[in-house]
Amino acid sequence: MSEYPQVESETKPNRSPRPATTSQRLLTVKQASELSGVPVRSLWDVIAAGKLAVVRLPGQTRRAWIDRRDLDALIEQSREVRC
Repeated sequence: MSEYPQVESETKPNRSPRPATTSQRLLTVKQASELSGVPVRSLWDVIAAGKLAVVRLPGQTRRAWIDRRDLDALIEQSREVRC
């Protein structure tokens, strides 16, 4: 059993929604938002600030993917311990 919940992917015309699988490395911004609970706009702000990298595959310059490992690392780095 995985520690990651499944999230539904963005829907496109003539395509059925596809949940993010535990083995899926690249996530859309929407999938990353659903997985982490962070609003899409906030993720874009973090990306614009240079704190989270995006992957752009050749020929898909408008599509931004987030590496799940980068998302997990950002979450770990952002943890605060309060006394």
